[in-house]
Amino acid sequence: EEIAEANVFVFEQSFPVAMKGANYLSGGQTLEQAAARLSAINKANTRGPWNLSFSWSQALQLPVLDLCKGKGELCIDEMSKLYVEELKIAGAAARGEYEGDMSKGNHVGVVEKIESEFVSGDSERSPVSSSKSTSGFSSILSNFFAGDRV
Repeated sequence: EEIAEANVFVFEQSFPVAMKGANYLSGGQTLEQAAARLSAINKANTRGPWNLSFSWSQALQLPVLDLCKGKGELCIDEMSKLYVEELKIAGAAARGEYEGDMSKGNHVGVVEKIESEFVSGDSERSPVSSSKSTSGFSSILSNFFAGDRV
């Protein structure tokens, strides 16, 4: 959720409202991971007019193609059923309505690592002054966009 809010914050600060949408690359994520992350981003996008989605090709196509591995033929009925189910998941995520296992989209340990390295007050490694009041990655972005860089 925090990463989703950071994504939306960046859009609000820098992405033109004249652009009606943006697609992230799913980049090898499973459908469940991509759907969980996209749904969180779209839930956080309460003000922006953008259609935020993924370029779903790999996340949607690989499971469908995997149905045919080793069979020597296309399993059209099975492929069609799976594809429709995957499209339902992708559509729900694009609307911020995906209710699957949201832990599939977690970047476990990433936020904690960022906070410990960048907000620790270690002047050699931290771009954020230890005297600043910070509460996570969103505040790092806020400080950055406010021009408060060290």
